[in-house]
Amino acid sequence: SPGGVPRLPGVIITSYDLAVGQEACHVVPGLKRGDSVEWSLDEVHGLTVDVTVVLRSPCRLHAARRLRDTERTSSCRDTFTVTDEFGQEQLPLTLEIQFSNEFSWWAAKCVRLRFCRAEQTLNLTTAHR
Repeated sequence: SPGGVPRLPGVIITSYDLAVGQEACHVVPGLKRGDSVEWSLDEVHGLTVDVTVVLRSPCRLHAARRLRDTERTSSCRDTFTVTDEFGQEQLPLTLEIQFSNEFSWWAAKCVRLRFCRAEQTLNLTTAHR
């Protein structure tokens, strides 16, 4: 793992190189009720990028909503859990973590994303004890 830091089980570390004016998106499809995601990102040189998080649904009425408004930052972290607030017709959800360097005229950026997804599972043996 980079820098000798041990990688935790289930944690995915991905890097995105953004040229001047470029954007990228990390997509997490198939989120069901009870699923939970946690992420942190940082620009490796402490420079800023625009970060927006969008939640998408196959239901036309609830097709997309901003989970996190656009923020210009060098690092951030957040979590999201699919709760009962989401009706069955809205599922499965897709989470998009969008990074943009469109505002920059000179500096390329490198964004490192650490991401973990936990799926809700029901253990019937434990549930009936």
